[in-house]
Amino acid sequence: MKKLVAIAPRVAALVDYEDRPVAAHEVKIRVRFGAPKHGTEVVDFRAASPFIDEEFNAEWQMFTPREEGAARGIEFGKFQLGNMVVGDIIECGEDVTEYQIGDSVCCYGPLQETVIVNAVNNYKLRKMPQGGSWKNAVCYDPAQFAMSGVRDANVRVGDFVVVVGLGAIGQIAIQLAKKSRGVSRHRCRSYRTSL
Repeated sequence: MKKLVAIAPRVAALVDYEDRPVAAHEVKIRVRFGAPKHGTEVVDFRAASPFIDEEFNAEWQMFTPREEGAARGIEFGKFQLGNMVVGDIIECGEDVTEYQIGDSVCCYGPLQETVIVNAVNNYKLRKMPQGGSWKNAVCYDPAQFAMSGVRDANVRVGDFVVVVGLGAIGQIAIQLAKKSRGVSRHRCRSYRTSL
């Protein structure tokens, strides 16, 4: 089987892997569709992330150099790409009661042929609705961040809403603001500028 791995900065490759056995609380999913985490993952893939050679110091609230000999934050050759997957359950552990073989599901996971995930009390593993689109399912992660922004902003009827950045999160935030009736259609426009 194959999985997508960053083998060097800006270089991805399909590499062979073997699945481990499925534990009692897990399911194995045959992946049909997947998506990367466009913002965060691209920075890591390009080796532009401070997490590679530095670590975040919570006390100082800043990045500081890693101690000599400490493991790097991202190890190319081991860094799996991907964030969300959609597929069908092909194996269930004995303690799994909410899912069955053949269920179509979506969850967080890397881009590889099969993914093994916890299936007991795991709100991040979701059954796909009948006729549900994989395109919508892989937007689950950015939709959570967009929803947090709209809720934290406390959008109300008549508010003007400005969304900076029209990536996946920004575009979903605009749609959620419209749905919350906080933004009328004539007040919602998107602009693209170049610096």
